[in-house]
Amino acid sequence: EIWIDFKAYNPAFAEKVFRTAAANGFDDSRIMVATYNVGALMWVKQNRPQVRRVMHMNIREPEPGKWTVSFTRDERHASLAAIEQLILNLKSKYGLYGINTDEDPARIDAGFIRRMHAAGLWVAIWYGNQTKAADYYLDNGCDAIVTACKRKHVRQSEPRHQDNARSVKGMPCDGKGRGIK
Repeated sequence: EIWIDFKAYNPAFAEKVFRTAAANGFDDSRIMVATYNVGALMWVKQNRPQVRRVMHMNIREPEPGKWTVSFTRDERHASLAAIEQLILNLKSKYGLYGINTDEDPARIDAGFIRRMHAAGLWVAIWYGNQTKAADYYLDNGCDAIVTACKRKHVRQSEPRHQDNARSVKGMPCDGKGRGIK
């Protein structure tokens, strides 16, 4: 499987990326595009419908009762439930396979993961650079951890959602993206 994150997206570049992936044995069923770029998500939905689409997002509560999410930065929402409804709307609009959000057990907890799963979404958390954080999310149903740490003494969890996606437990890391030797 391959994960593509279009930081700089344009349709010609996307086609080149998919041609390169195919030349290296990755058909569309083995590709996941995860990005903040909604133009890229829509292009993939229209041109590569078999590719799984995942939206990156940051969810924040900068002031009590004033929630923000990266795809509506200038808007304030009254609750995490309102953000969750926005996510479900995006699932429909972009045909999302899942979401990828930053770790914060106070906001993104087991209940949030369960609700996203109930809506049919795969859930990944970044950056699980602390073993404790990665274990918390994996123990509470997260489908994958995105980390900057090298994998050492890895234990893969059983697939939890939709397909054979694998997650990793026991990643030793110093919390700054450097693996502990």
